[in-house]
Amino acid sequence: MKRILAAALLCAFSTGSFAASGTNSKEYKAAYECATESFKDEYGSGPVTYCVGNSRNPSKIEMKAYADAERDFRNKKTAGHGCAFGYATWVANGSHADGFEEGTVRETSLRKIAAILPGREERIMFYDKNGNGIAVPTIRSWFVVSTKNGSNSYRVSEQAKNTCTRKQIG
Repeated sequence: MKRILAAALLCAFSTGSFAASGTNSKEYKAAYECATESFKDEYGSGPVTYCVGNSRNPSKIEMKAYADAERDFRNKKTAGHGCAFGYATWVANGSHADGFEEGTVRETSLRKIAAILPGREERIMFYDKNGNGIAVPTIRSWFVVSTKNGSNSYRVSEQAKNTCTRKQIG
């Protein structure tokens, strides 16, 4: 009984100290905030010099926070310059227009989607590479709509050609 109690206490103390020294700690959050501020201010010497200076060496937790802040800042900075498209899905009903396919169909080419888009505008769902849905205004920016004799046809827009990769365009 004493061994079980001792083991439980040891686990509780070790878990508590890990939680206090991990990414939820005040030290990590303060270092992350400071590093993010240094990147926004475009401080050339980096977050260590900006946040700590020559007063002391940063801790391992602070170094992790600086690295995480730099990664997140760079991802946010480049996020608007890329093409979010990963794939699109829709449910095919087995008709001639669907190539006699049935069930869920997944396509990774914007050009192929433009060809099958007429009549399916409301049924096709677009996702990024992580499986997150993409907003309708973003999707609309990838296609140019032409109306002829009351029916729509689609083609890939210049904006999509400039921001998406050849693989994404197809």
